Amino acid sequence: MACALAAWLQPWSARAAAADLDALDLKAEPEQPVPADKSSTRWFFEAAAGRISQRYGLESESSSRVSADFFFSRPLAQGWRVTLSDRLDRVHPAPLDTDATINTVREAYVSWQDEGASIYADIGRINLRFGQGYGYNPTDFFRDGSQRNITTPDPVALREARQGTAVLRGQRIWQGGSFAAIVSPKLADRPSGSGFSLDLGSTNNRDRALLVLGQELREGINGQLLLYKSEGESLQWGANVSALLGPSVVLHGEWSGGREPTLAARAWGTGEERRAQRAVAGATWTSAGKLSITAEWMYNGFALSEAEWKQAAAGGIDRLGPYLLEAERRQDLASRKALLLYVQQKDIGMRGLDLTGFVRRNVQDQSRMSWVELRHRWSQLELAVQFQQQDGRSTTEFGVVPYRRSWQVVASYRL
Repeated sequence: MACALAAWLQPWSARAAAADLDALDLKAEPEQPVPADKSSTRWFFEAAAGRISQRYGLESESSSRVSADFFFSRPLAQGWRVTLSDRLDRVHPAPLDTDATINTVREAYVSWQDEGASIYADIGRINLRFGQGYGYNPTDFFRDGSQRNITTPDPVALREARQGTAVLRGQRIWQGGSFAAIVSPKLADRPSGSGFSLDLGSTNNRDRALLVLGQELREGINGQLLLYKSEGESLQWGANVSALLGPSVVLHGEWSGGREPTLAARAWGTGEERRAQRAVAGATWTSAGKLSITAEWMYNGFALSEAEWKQAAAGGIDRLGPYLLEAERRQDLASRKALLLYVQQKDIGMRGLDLTGFVRRNVQDQSRMSWVELRHRWSQLELAVQFQQQDGRSTTEFGVVPYRRSWQVVASYRL
């Protein structure tokens, strides 16, 4: 159900087929911490089928998917461990220029730690995730190019399901804080559409480096300071913080800033650069009855302003398509300002029955995307029904997409 914007650059006759991939949602199997002396192997299988209602006079289309999700972690010797995380999707019908079977190597790395568990080193492909935001992460500097196959609009699941970046990482941990240095080399020039490619051209197409300092500022308040450098671009600073207010409320904030090409310049090749900022501020309230509500404000100073959006919209899909495609590829915010409301209710009405949903609203053009899932969990089997709708005028972020709404049923089995 996520927006596969690459379909917009294809002929209208092919766009309906490509849109089927948008209705497919794979819940990433979370990778739980593994004790240093233990091995862990997990399999997660999923099948989905649904229907998509489209705009522009296109007929409704059926969608289907089968997926396999694998996680493996094992100690090699004293202090050494190998970790592998992979996902395989088979989608029908397949979008143009992309294989129907797509393999995503999320993580594949070797790690070492000293006897005191205070110094760590890792080398390989790692899914690096930074930031406190739910719908947007300004300090998640390695996010661009990491979504090899977008199968869900759920921002929480998206961060787990993406492919990692090939890096060398060193970490030092102390009581209440940590420091990490990360180097990511250039290993390929361009992305690959081959289904079983490592696709290093998406994640490692330039040299990059990141320094991260984390510290507990006081009880219940934690923060991070980040310094990021990408080849050919200026330094970027970032910071994020979370604060516990009482037993049921958590505040979070995230910021990054520097000078870089605007999102439009990256999409249209105009070369314009700007010194600007990205930011997120939000709060999560959790009740004793397992209800969790998160409200979030999101800002991207590198996105089109309201006046710039109206000017671009005059060019129709040929102008907006590449822009929104680049925003999706970079997991960046397409609008200057946006709002997110994310709700989850565990054990609604009965044990194991969960309701999850969110509404994402573009503040500039008032368009919105809504998604809801009802999922029942047993010990190994899960069944879910999902629904997504996108509303707005034809010149808005969520109103211009070819499909209007979609639904699907999902069956999952865990070993």
